[in-house]
Amino acid sequence: MSKTYNINRRDFIKYTGLTTAGLAFGFYISSAGKLIAQDVKTVFSPNLWLQIDKDGIVTITMHRSEMGQKVWTSLPMIVAEELEADWSKIKVVQGNLNEEFGSQVTGGSASIRTSYDKLRKAGATAREMLISAAALEWGVEREICFAENGYILNSVTDNKLSFGQLIDRANTLPVPKKVTLKDPKDFKIIGKSKKSLGESSKIDGSLKYGFDLQFPGMLTAMVIHSPVVGGKVNSFDASVALKKAGVKKVFEIANGIAIVG
Repeated sequence: MSKTYNINRRDFIKYTGLTTAGLAFGFYISSAGKLIAQDVKTVFSPNLWLQIDKDGIVTITMHRSEMGQKVWTSLPMIVAEELEADWSKIKVVQGNLNEEFGSQVTGGSASIRTSYDKLRKAGATAREMLISAAALEWGVEREICFAENGYILNSVTDNKLSFGQLIDRANTLPVPKKVTLKDPKDFKIIGKSKKSLGESSKIDGSLKYGFDLQFPGMLTAMVIHSPVVGGKVNSFDASVALKKAGVKKVFEIANGIAIVG
């Protein structure tokens, strides 16, 4: 049975402008324009958290910072679980300052408990769309199709299509507003030991830390704190420091002295 969808002119232009190149909207339709910079011609990106390319590589965008506590592994595991992804094809990248991520503060052991539900929904949304795409490709009932380890399989014929093979068809489908999440008893990734993501860049030195950032005209501040908690500066003499090459300014702060150069 066919369905009729009512859509206004503004949304029609927005949706068709995106779907002709690829799907670049999901839970946050109002911010779809923020994803246009992605290579939507060759990826399936149903929401803010993930995209799949034609090689089946799943790139998961993380809104929390990796500081050795392994959130760049644990949080992608949540997405990959619901997606039924092949863990060997998972990549992770740092999210930008898009407000649609919500809080991006990293601390207080809050990353998993505050992101668990929405990350599961993100993965499940992509999974359901890929299942629908496979059913359309085969011309079969959706109910006989299921996702497993980076593929959509036909339970009757044993045919299968990789996620990468389905992105073009998936890009033509509407994003479901409601999806069914997996029963925890069926988890294959969550609760299991998996290879950490993002480690190679730390080993080969290619990872960029905040300390590595450089901008034209950027200065660096070093602070001398009071040795006593709550202590204040009584007096200081900056004359010698200001004679040093590169030192631009020395000034008092709330509990110490700052030297900028």
